[in-house]
Amino acid sequence: MGGAFGASRYATPRFEGRVSKLVVFTIPSVGSMDVLPALSRVIQSILTFAPLHLDRFRIDVVVDEGSEGIPTLLRTFGGDSINLVTVPSGFRCRNGGAKNKARALEYARIVREREGGLARDDVFIYHLDDDTAVGGADTIKSIAQFISEDDGVSYHLAQGVLSFPYDLSKSWIARVADSIRPSDDLTRFHFFTGILGRPLAGLHGEHLLVRSSVENRIGWDFGVNRLEDSYFGLVFSQLYPGKSKFLNSFVYGGLASNDLRLHKTEEALVLRFPAACILEQAEAQGQDTHGALHNILRCESFPVCGHSGCGLHAVRCPGCA
Repeated sequence: MGGAFGASRYATPRFEGRVSKLVVFTIPSVGSMDVLPALSRVIQSILTFAPLHLDRFRIDVVVDEGSEGIPTLLRTFGGDSINLVTVPSGFRCRNGGAKNKARALEYARIVREREGGLARDDVFIYHLDDDTAVGGADTIKSIAQFISEDDGVSYHLAQGVLSFPYDLSKSWIARVADSIRPSDDLTRFHFFTGILGRPLAGLHGEHLLVRSSVENRIGWDFGVNRLEDSYFGLVFSQLYPGKSKFLNSFVYGGLASNDLRLHKTEEALVLRFPAACILEQAEAQGQDTHGALHNILRCESFPVCGHSGCGLHAVRCPGCA
């Protein structure tokens, strides 16, 4: 109810100024030929709308070494429009099990820290998927407004609403299933992320704005998992309680293209909320939230004993300090 009440006051951003802090648009992609039309739509949406309010921005497209779509991508947009981050085939995350999107995001984080010196408080990382385009000028306005109000301490993360236009999907099953997701964002996700300032319901890995220094501290190396965005939200909630906001804007995502992908998407949504309840209950009962978080993330890469192999050790959490 709290999320629904807060969402009832939703209004599109009215920001009309400009911001000079750097925004790095980060788009992980498999880089195959069949995803290039959607990826091109995403990149073009940024190139069209980002200059309206952002003085400095960069588009990092993160692909695996040898991806078949790399030559076409470079011919279409050139080196000046995008920064191609190529993940070496031999790259392995420190905790051993991160794969696919989590592995790509972790490599991009390392590159920003080591080569670009961009793991700073005055740099922001904005995440999109390779089928999720900027939703017009309002999306950029909401990002710019968040940054313009930034004092460096009050808020470190913001999440907006995902929408899924029917014309971006050929599957009517996916259309029906994903039609409920915007309302979920405006109620449950809005309550945790926007009102409580703690994304205990998890996060979407798209339409997500994070202070670069904070993302660098948490990272994306959570071992073997399928919910890296939710894990990120849970760790953020522990380390930075009350420090998240809601972006009052939409992005336009492509719907699941087949039943298998749809199943994985809905499975991820179902798994997020129990994790949030476990962490919230532990805190309410005065229990060790660090231990509770270990249980949520429990797998071979996250032993509960000793902390020596603890995945949270990488983010220097209080229990492992």
